[in-house]
Amino acid sequence: MGIDDKDIVILYAGAMGAAQDLSSLVSAVGLTRDSRLRLILVGSGTEEATLKTLAADDPRVMFLGRRPMDQMADLLATADAAYIGLAAHPLSRMTMPSKTQTILAAGKASIVAAEGDVADVIAGAGAGYVAASGDPQSIALALAEALSDGRQALASMGLRAREEYDRRYSVSTTTNAVEKLLMEAASTSTIPPINSLAFRKDEIDTVAALHMKAFPEFFLSKLGLPFLRQFYAGFLDDPTAVAVVERDTEGRPVGVAVGSTEPEGFFRRLLKNRWRGFVGASIAFGLQKPSAIPRLIRAVNYRGDSQINEPGALLSSICVDPESQGTGAGARLLSSWTSNARSQGAQRAFLMTDALDNDDVRAFYERRGWTVHDTHTTREGRIMVKYLLDLSDYANTQKDETGK
Repeated sequence: MGIDDKDIVILYAGAMGAAQDLSSLVSAVGLTRDSRLRLILVGSGTEEATLKTLAADDPRVMFLGRRPMDQMADLLATADAAYIGLAAHPLSRMTMPSKTQTILAAGKASIVAAEGDVADVIAGAGAGYVAASGDPQSIALALAEALSDGRQALASMGLRAREEYDRRYSVSTTTNAVEKLLMEAASTSTIPPINSLAFRKDEIDTVAALHMKAFPEFFLSKLGLPFLRQFYAGFLDDPTAVAVVERDTEGRPVGVAVGSTEPEGFFRRLLKNRWRGFVGASIAFGLQKPSAIPRLIRAVNYRGDSQINEPGALLSSICVDPESQGTGAGARLLSSWTSNARSQGAQRAFLMTDALDNDDVRAFYERRGWTVHDTHTTREGRIMVKYLLDLSDYANTQKDETGK
């Protein structure tokens, strides 16, 4: 890639949409004249062509396009720091891009151009530099500071990043205790708590059981807990996954919403990485009901039965413990999920739900700005309705529980 030992490499990997405001980053590189600076951009999106035009005369900016997951570890190892950017937006302050945890876990310093939670985490940990969202001059100052500090200082920040990951996000008694205290403190607020972080590995069993409790008659529930464990585990580490959990004051999951900003790629990886687990979990069901095997395969490969070729985030499943329904948990989950999907580059979202005998659920989505796109009938005769949501204007269409 034409990178010398003296160069300082900044990596951005992810969607290239309006929500990431990468034009401010590319402009900031242009303001930073240091020849050691290298910016590597991995991914694609609606702003890619604009960004390439903006960077056309700067050889320090490199676009690598989409890369397979097995190359990402090497690319991250090449970088001295990683970039996280969010365009200024009312929802951005409470958004934690999923790449944040990946960067912390990899032990890399961050350059953050955002407000709110993600900036607070990086600044509080001493794990990088924070600039103003949408401000090329501010971002350029952060880049210049990183270049001035040098590779050794960036490596030290990377160590603190890993320490922050272990302290804040890994499964440990300390983390669970801190989370419990935070949830208890949040429960005294007049604003309902929202946990917009991905659920943890140690919560897979709880989340799977929650799904069965919320949807006892649904097909995935009838496949059993082992199957549901495999399904939900797929959302733990995929870069396109959008997974949020609502917890009670004791820190226990009472609701979960999962989906992906790139459903086709997500489900391909889900099947590739977990096919043995799915097969093992499905053997007993298949032996009992051989005629249901084709439907079982479709269930694993579920993409929302989308007829739309344009990009969009799929909300695969959202469920709330029946004992917590009526508390606003579902509304908070949906708000948090859509916020995270938008921050990961999705311009719109879609979901499927039953068209018949489902008035309360449909009204729930419609009050929050989701609109009907079409209906279709599954091979099993189930009539489904597809809902769409324009995420570019989500803050203006979101409504509270009263619909006001």
